[in-house]
Amino acid sequence: MTRRLTIELPDELEQHLLNEAQRLNTSLENVVVLSLARLTPRTQKENEITEIVQHIREAKTAGKLTTEIPATPIALHLMGVMKNSGLIADFQRYDNRATNPYIQIHLNPNDSTPASNIPNKADFPEDIASILQDLESEDPTVRVQALTALGERYSEPK
Repeated sequence: MTRRLTIELPDELEQHLLNEAQRLNTSLENVVVLSLARLTPRTQKENEITEIVQHIREAKTAGKLTTEIPATPIALHLMGVMKNSGLIADFQRYDNRATNPYIQIHLNPNDSTPASNIPNKADFPEDIASILQDLESEDPTVRVQALTALGERYSEPK
């Protein structure tokens, strides 16, 4: 579904957006849509994923072989994806705590890659590598489509 939006821009802002559109070799409309998308706050799901990845990174940096995170549907799904991709060795959900269920994550003991290193696109499956390539596109429309594709691929099962 699309909506028509008419906005009045000050001359200076319009010129700035036109320059950006020209630099990106795209339309003014695409630049405006991308700018509006950047204003959208991160969702709770995005925040949770960021926290999980940061937790794993910190454990790896500290040299730990295991770490624990709260057991949520998003965390369980993400751990499955990470295990299948070889990013973690294994994980186990535990419900026997008096407080809340948790997931124990087993990190790869033979992985000597620094936690700050970003994997090469060649390390990913071909369909993911093409999405990652699209994320680097100069065209904001292509980048938004790539983000949408990633969201669809890694969204929680319904």
